Amino acid sequence: MTKTKFVIFIALTVITLLLFLVPKGIQYLKSQNPELLNTAESIKLQAGEYTVGKDIKVGIYDMQVTKGLLSYYSTRLSKGDEIIGINLLDANKLYFEGSGEVELTPAEFNPIKPSANIFTIQHSGSYEVGKQIPAGKYSLTYTIDKSSKKKPFIQILPSYTDDARIEIQFETKPAYNINLKTGEILTVSKTISEELDTMTVLLKKN
Repeated sequence: MTKTKFVIFIALTVITLLLFLVPKGIQYLKSQNPELLNTAESIKLQAGEYTVGKDIKVGIYDMQVTKGLLSYYSTRLSKGDEIIGINLLDANKLYFEGSGEVELTPAEFNPIKPSANIFTIQHSGSYEVGKQIPAGKYSLTYTIDKSSKKKPFIQILPSYTDDARIEIQFETKPAYNINLKTGEILTVSKTISEELDTMTVLLKKN
C-alpha cells in the first residue's frame, strides 16, 4: 500500500468511526442528562394525542393551561394550572381530553425563593436540587384545606432518567425528614386526580 493510499484509508476509517460514534455519543448524553442538548420549544396544544419527536420536540417543559378545562392523562386541569419540569423523551405520548388549551414552554428551572427558611412548592412537577432547591436536609410536609383528605405523592430521583429512590405518600405521618443531594430530582404530584390550588408542599430546612 502506497503512502497516499494509506493516508486515504486512515481518513476514511476516522470518518466512518465519527459517523457511527457521534450520534451514539449524543444519544448517550441525552439519556444521562436531558438538559444537555435540550430542544424544547414553545407550543400550544388542544385535546388529542401527541407523539414526542413527531408532534413536539424532545425536551424539558413547563406546562400551563391557558383556556378551559382539560385532563392530562387522569389529572384534571383548569385555566391557570401549571405542571413544572415535564421531561418528554422521544416517542413518549401526550394525551389531553376536554375543551381547552395548554401551552408548553422550555422549562425555566426558576429557583424557589424561601420565606422564613421554608420552600413552598405551589405546582406539581419536577424540581432540580441544586438549581431550584438547595441541597440539604429538610422536613417535608404539606398544607391543604381542612375539609379535604387528599395527600400529595412525592418522589426523589437520582436524575431525570432514573427510578425513584424514595417515595412518600404521607400514609403514616404528616411530615418526613429527607436529604436532597445536588442533581437529584424532586417530583411532586398534588393528587392523582386533580391539581388542587388549595394544596402546597413545604420544605423546611433543618
